[in-house]
Amino acid sequence: MSSSIRKPGLAEISPEWTEFAKHVQVPPLLGDPVELRKMKFPQDDSPPVGFSIKQIPVPGYQGWTNQARIYTPDVRHTTRAIVIYVHGGGWTVGDLDTEDAVCRTMCKSSGVIVVSLDYRKAPENPFPIGLEDVWAGVLWVFDNIESLGGDPARVILGGLSAGGNIAAVLTQRARDTKKVTSCGQILRIPLVVHPKAQPAQLDFSSYEENANAPILPSASVTQFLGYYNAPPEDTRVSPLLAKDLSGLPRTYIQIAGADPLRDDGFAYAEKLQQAGVSVKVDVYPGLPHGFMMLPLATSRRSDEDLVKAIEWMVEAWLVT
Repeated sequence: MSSSIRKPGLAEISPEWTEFAKHVQVPPLLGDPVELRKMKFPQDDSPPVGFSIKQIPVPGYQGWTNQARIYTPDVRHTTRAIVIYVHGGGWTVGDLDTEDAVCRTMCKSSGVIVVSLDYRKAPENPFPIGLEDVWAGVLWVFDNIESLGGDPARVILGGLSAGGNIAAVLTQRARDTKKVTSCGQILRIPLVVHPKAQPAQLDFSSYEENANAPILPSASVTQFLGYYNAPPEDTRVSPLLAKDLSGLPRTYIQIAGADPLRDDGFAYAEKLQQAGVSVKVDVYPGLPHGFMMLPLATSRRSDEDLVKAIEWMVEAWLVT
């Protein structure tokens, strides 16, 4: 994989981004949480066609009431695969609107039920509160999977950035519990190891190469981890450090070239493969963290790649 995918020059800003940035100013994610929460990505307010959307309260951690947004295809099946999705935002910002667009795409294009789970944010609610809110939501999905119309053998956990971190952690937890099964995990531009706990033998040069990258410079990663306040070597924030990755389901990882977290994706893909896990990786050279949430041609391609990956994960259930 290192020779075929981890190519030099991935951090060189792409012409597509250079042209986009001439017309749209996207400030770096640096600052006070209150100010950061005022920043919004474009939203899709169009009525759903071919599927329905509803938002309901679900149990959170330690008695808190969380929110879930459920996307269900109109065409009835006996049961459907379910994607449990966790939005990004450095464990600090974001809500169910943040990645509504990709949840719509997954539901409409893949024919899956999508359950998008919110969670409480740091620093007001530091580690592990948000993580455990999502886990409580995952357990709720399995307790109610029949009424949702889902198949417990075809459940995928996924998310973007901090949401991808949470998905990676909980996929490991799911493997170790009889309460939850998973046929796949979607990790879009994830952090999988705290910078202070990066194994010395692995290459994390992406932090240096992308120190001043658009959207998420390296200082932003440090900032958000400070808000989250997780112990660096705790596998609930650094799933790369887990001693055993065997037995995990098919894994799909999206990696942005101009992203400090680029090498997190490569490192996790390589370690999963060494443990015998089936892994697919798509790399988007020269594009910054979170690019897929903006109106770019490559954003559309990344959504198409995601849909193909979901089909690949669901196929795993058919051949086992």
